[in-house]
Amino acid sequence: MVDMNNITTDQLKEKLGKDWEKVLFWISLLMLLFVIALFVLSFLKAKEGALAKSTDAPRPRSLLNSQAFAFLGDIPLLDKNEKPFSYQKILQQKQPKKVEPKKVEKPPVVTPPVPTPPTPTPAATPVKPTKVLKMRYQDFKLIEYRGVTRSASGELLALISVFDSKTKETQELTVAPGDMIDNLTVGVVTSDMIMIIDKKNQEQSIMFQSSEKVVQE
Repeated sequence: MVDMNNITTDQLKEKLGKDWEKVLFWISLLMLLFVIALFVLSFLKAKEGALAKSTDAPRPRSLLNSQAFAFLGDIPLLDKNEKPFSYQKILQQKQPKKVEPKKVEKPPVVTPPVPTPPTPTPAATPVKPTKVLKMRYQDFKLIEYRGVTRSASGELLALISVFDSKTKETQELTVAPGDMIDNLTVGVVTSDMIMIIDKKNQEQSIMFQSSEKVVQE
């Protein structure tokens, strides 16, 4: 057996260094036993608390009234005037109902209707006089260049048809340069066209086999 008093600190360290596995095993075993002991103690305390609660549970309530067995007690003594085989029933008198006075309904107050003021008639909108546009009608002549011919002297003449818008008449005329058709003057005459000159000396050509409107101002 090793004498612990003669072991120095260095020897103890050396001993622990060699047997550290054993030391660790015993320490672990002691800790495990300590945990198991704590678990057993807590389980026993919990069981005791459950038993204490079960003993303190309230008693079940009785289904019978507290005076259910009153007939088993002593019979009360009767007075001289009381008969054991008779009973009396006191009837409660009904109190007459209070008649509430009828409420007199007041006739509804009829407010006279407020006369509505007459709606003012809108003022008549002055009618603006409409301006009548008078269209200025201009007379015209519809001249058609129909053909050509020659005079005895060999001058070229134009065969024309003239429609007058004023008289609604149509005339067949043979004209030469310088002839007058009312206010119109015949200018140049060729086999392809004739030239008409109005009062303003404006020229208007009319091609062969065609017609043109010439305005008279």
